[in-house]
Amino acid sequence: MLREERQRRILERINAENTADVDELADLVKVSVSTIRRDLKELAAKELVTRTHGGAVAASIGTSYETPTREKFHLRRTEKEHIARLALEVIDDGDSVILDSGTTTQAIARQLHQRSGLTVITYDLRIALETVLGPRSTMLVAGGSRREGFDIVLGSETERFFRRMSADKAFLGADAVHFAKGITNAHMAEVGVKQCIIEAAKQVFLVCDHTKFGKSALMHVAPVEAVDCIISDPDVDPAFLEEAQNAGICLETGRTRPLSSQRRTASQ
Repeated sequence: MLREERQRRILERINAENTADVDELADLVKVSVSTIRRDLKELAAKELVTRTHGGAVAASIGTSYETPTREKFHLRRTEKEHIARLALEVIDDGDSVILDSGTTTQAIARQLHQRSGLTVITYDLRIALETVLGPRSTMLVAGGSRREGFDIVLGSETERFFRRMSADKAFLGADAVHFAKGITNAHMAEVGVKQCIIEAAKQVFLVCDHTKFGKSALMHVAPVEAVDCIISDPDVDPAFLEEAQNAGICLETGRTRPLSSQRRTASQ
């Protein structure tokens, strides 16, 4: 079977099932697992699929499908580390910092040992268990009902926890970001918590890699203007950067200048 035909069949299967693992695909087209991995790498480079730890998911399923945390961890790791380094620039010693759930905010959490006197607030259990904090820092963890497969707690108790907070800075994740449709999320239960986080912080930074832009997911969280700045990676489409600039939206990728911790005003 020619490579083009093989990749066509692989793409058809992933689009039909929304997801597929390498063993299943190898059996489908009768090639080795290593050949399937090369095919998936090529398809991902064309943005036809999204790679996961053991296979791939369809590029078009972001409106309702959520990749489990254990698989998200292996996606866009270089971009997440870049975002985390930029995020650290706006965190000062002594800050109170809310971290939304997700592997991008987990990357930020891994940088926090470089600051002292922080109060870190989260509902992400992986962040709570694995983060090493710097001197005189502490962590507050929300209560709630654990969501299986995603290492977070949710529910009315979680939302009440964040309504009682008044933090200096929050780092918010998103499944998709669209200037017209706003910040959106694939799962309804997390929307209320994310909205409470936005209200609880003096400054809100949206942290997401370039693959999230220009898309929308199932549930609306907030307009893009609800955050003070978006922090992303250098691979953001130049057209999206121009659109952000024209709309007066702060979008930092580390390409041109260091992040400023100054709050974006309406006049900017």
